[in-house]
Amino acid sequence: VMLALIIIGWDPTFTTAIGAMLGALVNYALCSRLVFTAPYQHNQSTSPLPKTYNPFIKFVVVALALASINTIVFDTALPYMPGIITAQLLSTLTVLPIGFLLNRHWSFARPRNRPMKQS
Repeated sequence: VMLALIIIGWDPTFTTAIGAMLGALVNYALCSRLVFTAPYQHNQSTSPLPKTYNPFIKFVVVALALASINTIVFDTALPYMPGIITAQLLSTLTVLPIGFLLNRHWSFARPRNRPMKQS
């Protein structure tokens, strides 16, 4: 996507932001079904999860933060790199482990069982 948009004349920094957002949609589908699988369906009305637990909303927050970091790293690195692809590789390698950890421990984390308060 990024390369095609650059070929038709779009700004590389803008295209990396678009690519990050499109990648986030694919990433959610893969993460929710393959990487961070759960024994329950969080989108069903019969879900045992509290209403405040919504992996998709948390994933969107993480994706927006990562897209911002990706764009900043790309834009900062671009003048110092031998090419656009190298700058994108650096920004991808920067956000990939951050995204995995945030999604594992927050977006798709299982709710903790909290003991009930005694009255």
